[in-house]
Amino acid sequence: MKKARFISQGRNLQGELKNGLLYDHAGETHDPNQVTWRLPVDPGKVIGLALNYADHATELGLKKPDE
Repeated sequence: MKKARFISQGRNLQGELKNGLLYDHAGETHDPNQVTWRLPVDPGKVIGLALNYADHATELGLKKPDE
């Protein structure tokens, strides 16, 4: 059994993938090619890193951002 999280018809759903079809908690089937897949978990925190300082870009040998 493969668990899945997906969006179908504007609804966030969880279900199982069986025999090439997705089954939601109500037993309704969904085509895996027609859904938007979600992450397996909802992260509590997302950390993004960027080149905020010109000296960091220089240290890493990267091109400095234009702005």
